[in-house]
Amino acid sequence: MVWFDAGRMPESWGDDAGAVVDFPDVVGMADVVAALSDSSSRRAELGEVARRRVVERHRVSVAVPRLWPDLERWAGPGS
Repeated sequence: MVWFDAGRMPESWGDDAGAVVDFPDVVGMADVVAALSDSSSRRAELGEVARRRVVERHRVSVAVPRLWPDLERWAGPGS
């Protein structure tokens, strides 16, 4: 994954699951994409880290307990 240093992407994914480029440096983004297109081993490495991160953070058994307090607050008591 390649993303701009904007929003919460860098904090959410880290720099070991992809590459972070200063916003709005589209030339820098293109350079990173080109470098990754030339390195199947680097793409595989980053992809594996991203895959593990999804499994660790986004499985129902992991994500729901983290989200439950917000869901209860939004739904209100007795919902």
